[in-house]
Amino acid sequence: MAAWIAISAPGLVNFDLMLAKNFHFTERVRLDFRAEAFNLMNTPAFNFPGGTIGTSQFAVISSTLPGTDARQIQFALKLGF
Repeated sequence: MAAWIAISAPGLVNFDLMLAKNFHFTERVRLDFRAEAFNLMNTPAFNFPGGTIGTSQFAVISSTLPGTDARQIQFALKLGF
């Protein structure tokens, strides 16, 4: 007889934000400002828990997902004429 055990992993939370403002100095000259934040709350993306029954790593999360980045903030200015 086989027993089934369900293990759930934490969800992925990612909050990105972008703010932009255009400044018009004359009819032809403008300045564009842009601020972007990726993973603003700096929430880690945890990997799946261990699923081997009988080991010390069963249901333990010991790493984060590869390829997930920490908080990144960037600013940009563009002058158009």
